[in-house]
Amino acid sequence: MDRQRYLELLHDGNAPAPDDPAIDERLRAAGLIAPNPDAPGTMLALEPGLAAARRRDTLLAQAGAALQEAASLETEYRDLAVAFSIADPDMVDGAVEYLQGMEQINARIADLIANGTQELLTAQPTGPRVAERLAISENRDTDAIRRGMAMRTIYRTTARSDATTGEWVAHKTALGAHIRTLDEPFSRAIVVDRCRAVLPNLRPWTGAGPEPLRAIVVHDEALARHVAEAFDRDWDRSTPWTGAEEPRAGLTDLQVAIGRRLAEGMLQPAIARDLEVSSRTVTHQIAQMKVAAGVTTLFQLAIWWERRSGRAA
Repeated sequence: MDRQRYLELLHDGNAPAPDDPAIDERLRAAGLIAPNPDAPGTMLALEPGLAAARRRDTLLAQAGAALQEAASLETEYRDLAVAFSIADPDMVDGAVEYLQGMEQINARIADLIANGTQELLTAQPTGPRVAERLAISENRDTDAIRRGMAMRTIYRTTARSDATTGEWVAHKTALGAHIRTLDEPFSRAIVVDRCRAVLPNLRPWTGAGPEPLRAIVVHDEALARHVAEAFDRDWDRSTPWTGAEEPRAGLTDLQVAIGRRLAEGMLQPAIARDLEVSSRTVTHQIAQMKVAAGVTTLFQLAIWWERRSGRAA
């Protein structure tokens, strides 16, 4: 009906007013018609292109204002979020939220990351990650990076020998994430914006049946910052990784880790448990180390390692 009225005015400036005055009001609001100064009481059809341009500029200005408002919501509502956390009956002293089961934990992590704005820290101390776990984090981590969050992740050195994890690391590195590996034990953690931290729940299980996967969310910013600072210390001792198994002085990081443990007197089964790899993997890596060292026995390899370590020192 509005378009028909505009066309009537376009072809006949003296067209009578419509029965519904709201039609002309809408056309005037859209900038498509205006009172005709040469013929009082009639309307004049205006250039649609100019009307569209004015409307576009208005919408763009409104969109810009909306984006600015959206960017400030996290800060504006932060005190209310803290108050809500304190009032939540699932909290203890307003600081800790308890989660149970893989589905609930992953859903909560996804929610926390989706609401993050600045930084995502993840520490994965259990070596290579299975494809299913990597798939769960694929979209949420990629989205976080593309929204501008700075992402840093630490893996155990043994992850370097896993092709699936290596492909994931290569993809995330290409997007702008930073990944490193650490050849020593460290704690599992996810920290979002240094104000929320997801940690394993180490409280002894007292419920019925087998123990489920459990985690806690630390909502106290001071505590979360302690976790982030521990991550930073581990990060400073770790080695950058872009997804490929990178040799170091002729040996891979995994082989260096095995060599250190051999020098400490650890047996192969104990090394496999400590590095969370199979005994077959340790045997295979030691065989490669023997070839690199030009020796045939573990004793000879130990002597070579001591000499190598002495030179490195």
